[in-house]
Formats: sequence, structure tokens, C-alpha cells
Amino acid sequence: EYVCQDIDYVENILKILPFVNFIFGNCSEFDVFMTTVESKLKTFPEALKNLHSMMTSKDTESTEIVDTTNLIAVVTDGCKPVRCYSLGEKLQTMTVQVPRVPQQIIKDTIGAGDSFIAGFMFAFLRGDSVRESLETAVWTAGMMIQQVGVTLPQKKQDMPVIVKGSVNHCSDSTAHFSLRSSQESVKVNI
Repeated sequence: EYVCQDIDYVENILKILPFVNFIFGNCSEFDVFMTTVESKLKTFPEALKNLHSMMTSKDTESTEIVDTTNLIAVVTDGCKPVRCYSLGEKLQTMTVQVPRVPQQIIKDTIGAGDSFIAGFMFAFLRGDSVRESLETAVWTAGMMIQQVGVTLPQKKQDMPVIVKGSVNHCSDSTAHFSLRSSQESVKVNI
């Protein structure tokens, strides 16, 4: 999250926001990023104002976010539910549960955030809904934390066709974005 305090980094992220469909980060990263914007910049983009108010409110949730043409913020928070915010004309909030993994089978949390994003993008690009993509993301991160290092499993894991929940994960401190494109989404780490 230290990078979210760097005004140059923050300004660059704000420049690309109009071209982004998805922004991924953990709760601390989003908090620090928004604090940096509020304290060091003269303008506060409408999308971030909406995100800030949605993250602090207890509004009702949607069961699914259908319109993916607007900015969607995906906020992880360890083993707490993943929160997803659609920041378009119709503001929507959705959460996906993250079931706990017994501590004795968690081997390493490094790479869990990147695995989460990879799982999401894999599912979303194959046509899954946002909720299904988040469930796949949680499952993917859960598989990663059961291994030492950022490595593929020794044996292929069967991914559920429809994931109905998954395991605990932790996010890394890098913000990730999926750029808008008329053909497809592209994952970019910044």
C-alpha cells in the first residue's frame, strides 16, 4: 500500500481510470489511495467519491452486477467477504463470502492477490458473471495459499464448474487493473 501514498503513482492511476473496467486491491490499499487523493489533489473524481461512500455505507446489496461497462472496484480484505462495487450511473454493491481455511493447511500467502486476479480474469473472459468470476478468484487464491511459494500445484486441481464458495486468502500490495477494450479485457499490473 506504500505505493498508494506516492502522488505520481496516484496521478497516473487517475489518468487511466476512464479506460479501466476493473480495479483490484485490498481494503488498506483503497483507503490509502483515497486518503492520498483527498489530501494531495485539488479534485476528487466522482467514481472515487462514489466508491468511498459505498465502502463506508451499509446499503443493500445486489445479487449480481450485470453492467460491466462501468468501473467496477473489487476490494479484498483477507478472510472477510470480497466486496465488489459498480460505480456507474446505478451504484451497486455485491459481496462474495470467503470461507476460512484451517491454519494448518495455509503454507504461504505470497501470490494470493495475483492468483485472485488471474482467477477472476480467467472466469470473466470465458463468459462467467461477475459473481461467478469472484467465486473462481477466491477459489484460485485459496489453492495458492496451500502451497509454498508462487508455484503451480504439483497435481492438477479440479476447479468446480460452479464455485459456491472458497477459501481464505490475503492480497498483495499491488494495484491491478483490467483495461477497457472493444475486443477483450487485458490485465495490467501497475
